[in-house]
Amino acid sequence: MLASMRMVVAGLAAGLTATTCAVVTAGDAPRANAPAACAAPKMVERTIMVPQCVTENRTVQCTEYRNETRQRTVTVMQPVPKTQTVTREFTVLVPKATMKTVSLQVCKPVMKEETEQYTVCVPHTETHNGVRKVCKQVAVPKTCKVMVDEGRWENAAGGCGNCNGCGGCRVWVSKPVEKEVSYTACEIVSEDQPYSYNVVVMKPETKARTVQRCHVVMEQQTREVPYTECVAEKQSKTFEMKCLECVPTEKTVSYTVCVPYQVEKQVQVQTVKMVPKTVMVPEGECGPPPCGYGRRFRGC
Repeated sequence: MLASMRMVVAGLAAGLTATTCAVVTAGDAPRANAPAACAAPKMVERTIMVPQCVTENRTVQCTEYRNETRQRTVTVMQPVPKTQTVTREFTVLVPKATMKTVSLQVCKPVMKEETEQYTVCVPHTETHNGVRKVCKQVAVPKTCKVMVDEGRWENAAGGCGNCNGCGGCRVWVSKPVEKEVSYTACEIVSEDQPYSYNVVVMKPETKARTVQRCHVVMEQQTREVPYTECVAEKQSKTFEMKCLECVPTEKTVSYTVCVPYQVEKQVQVQTVKMVPKTVMVPEGECGPPPCGYGRRFRGC
């Protein structure tokens, strides 16, 4: 807001000066019937109010807080030890032995003679016939080819080389001949031979016998049996018990509170004030401008 007021005042002063100059020095060429330019107006002083930003010191009231320690008396419950005699009743289970007649089922063994059949295996000898393989040697005539040396002894001419050339040595001259000769060979021949053999066979047989068997028979009986029964009885017991008794006691305690208080402080504040200012403005009115428009000068 302060800046806008300053701009208004500056524009007002600039407008007054520009209007005065426009009357004297118009840029357009004068018309044929236009009068001559008027003389410069007389300037006079005028006082106007101009806004101005000013910093001021002001005294203001502020609220501040401070801590204060205070005391007060309160009532507290103080535990005090105390001994008192207490009698308590309670129930206990007392065992008592008694006799009782009970009925029960008894398993009684009874021996009885019974005839039973049983199976046994009895050995029996049986003769069976069979066939078996029997091996025996048989003479079989056969022939084969052999090599026979049918050579002869001859007198060696010039010696045999082992007698120092005596000339009386004889040497064997070999003559191999292949001949077929007959011989008898033994061969093993197998043949089927029937025979008889005895076999022991177990055959089952059914027989009878008398045996003693034990049978269990249920029998109803009664008997006296001892048993223990728990009976509830009330009993009492006196004993001393320590306890705490709360007794009211006054006690002074301190506490802190936050107390507000008023103080004066100097602060700086920006304010806008209207300040008088002297400016120069033309006095009276001027004739029509060179442009021919009938405006009146309003700068006075």
